[in-house]
This record gives sequence, structure tokens and C-alpha cells, in this order.
Amino acid sequence: MKFLKKITIQFTFFSVGLIVACGSENMSTKKESKGVQKNDIQTVDSKKEVKMEEEIMKDSIPKNEISVVVIPCSNGYEYAIQGYEIESILEKTLKNTKNVKVEKFPLWKFKGSGYQGVYDKKHCVKILQNTDAEFIVMSRLIGGVYTFPTDAAISWGYETKILNAKTKEQLISIYAKNLGSFEEVEKDIELKINEMVEDFKR
Repeated sequence: MKFLKKITIQFTFFSVGLIVACGSENMSTKKESKGVQKNDIQTVDSKKEVKMEEEIMKDSIPKNEISVVVIPCSNGYEYAIQGYEIESILEKTLKNTKNVKVEKFPLWKFKGSGYQGVYDKKHCVKILQNTDAEFIVMSRLIGGVYTFPTDAAISWGYETKILNAKTKEQLISIYAKNLGSFEEVEKDIELKINEMVEDFKR
């Protein structure tokens, strides 16, 4: 009998110990499970933050951006030696407009030929082969050339053409005549540049 009681007592203590151990293990497992869930929530939150940042970045990138390249003025040599460069004014002004990206003219690809005196699409074949821009901007100056250092220019003017690189369609864009000086040419371009941007969208 004593022997049986001893066995019963030992079995009872063993059972209680087993229950306690199982309970502790369950509690530990629950804690770990909660910890994993917490980590999972943090990971999800981090992914959401990254996604939101990506969306913000996308929104900050200009949509429908138009790429253009301004080629040297078709009759610009005589003007350039006197310090008048209409192409640099066009580039600068276009850079300040919204959703227009001005590509750098790839002069080094032409090796001194293929771009001089160009004011029509039939002369733009080599230019189109050497640029990925969507539009080519051509220009020419009218009047204003000094024959001698003492001469005064009677009037100034300019004209621009744009060529769609994809459709090969070209049109006369902004222009002006009977201006008093080259400075007025610059001001007129600044005033009308948005008209040229609208011409790109036609």
C-alpha cells in the first residue's frame, strides 16, 4: 500500500510538472507568435512607406515631357562673328518652360558638316540620325547684319521652324519682323516661346 501511495504521489507530482511545463511552453509560443506578428506588421508598414515614397517620386517626374534639340542658326555665321546667336537664346528660353527637355546638340558627331545652313527637313537626315529628340528646332535671322563697323542696322527679325522627328512634319513656328535691335529679338522670343511649345503638341 505504501508502495502504491508513493507511486501515486510521484505520478501526481509528475503530472503537475508536465502541465506546468506545457503551460509555460504555450505561453512562450504565444509570446513568440505575437512577436512574429508584430514584426510582420512592421514589415508591412515599411513596405507601405516605400510604396508611398515611390508614388511621390513618380508624381514629381514631369509627365508628357517633350524632348527637343536646337540646331545652329541656318544663316548664323555672319551674326555669330558679331556676337549674335539666336540658337542660344532659344535653348535658354525653352529650358525655362514646363515639360520641355532641351537635348544638347551632338556637334561632335558631325565632324564639321551636316548641320550648317539647315532650314528645311530635307537637310535634316543626318541630324535625325544623331539625336533621339522628338523635335528639331531650326532658325534664321532676318536683317540686322552690319556691312561695316560704322553701319547701323535698319531692322531685325527672325523665323523658326520645328520638325517632328517621328512624323517628319514641319511647320513655321514663332517669328517677328521690323524689330529695332537684337535685344528686341530676344524679348520677342521670350514672349512667344509658349506658342512654340503649343506647336510641339499639334
